[in-house]
Amino acid sequence: MYRFLIGVVVWLGATVLASLVGGTWWGLGVFLVLGVPAVLWFMGRIGEPLSEPATHVQPTARTGKLLVLVPPEGEIDGLPDEVARRDGVQEVVVVVPALATHTEQLTGAVDDRRDEAQRRADAVARRLSQHGLNARGEVGADEPLQALEDTLRLYGADEIVVAGVDETLLQRARERFAMPVSRIS
Repeated sequence: MYRFLIGVVVWLGATVLASLVGGTWWGLGVFLVLGVPAVLWFMGRIGEPLSEPATHVQPTARTGKLLVLVPPEGEIDGLPDEVARRDGVQEVVVVVPALATHTEQLTGAVDDRRDEAQRRADAVARRLSQHGLNARGEVGADEPLQALEDTLRLYGADEIVVAGVDETLLQRARERFAMPVSRIS
């Protein structure tokens, strides 16, 4: 977990030790001999994914749980009716990504977006509850696929339903998750 930090401490420690024992030029030599390969290795890794992007969560038995991704804005009038018509649905988790602008992310002013997302998730969950479903609303990460993955890890689901989004996001969700992913307009 702290490999990078440990590596830097060892690198700088070896540099200081070489400087103390052999002088400035020995310290510089150790600094370059250990540092240049590390920097080249690190530069080669920039742009690579930090971890495996796919989440392969396959339920062993049907639980009746449905995970619904709802965009932060836009009409979703038909969503409660369509979800209620699905067979075997007992519990619905509604996740709304807290989409913040780049400036809001840089300044850390994302609280308003999270509050808006929570209000929307709760409103959709209330509408689903009026159809007799056990529903809860959750705020997700600012990236929709990450919001799905985080919520899926917390609550689990048999199926993911994406409400009113573009085909690209739907296709990426189908590639990323090893479970049925459908779309409700």
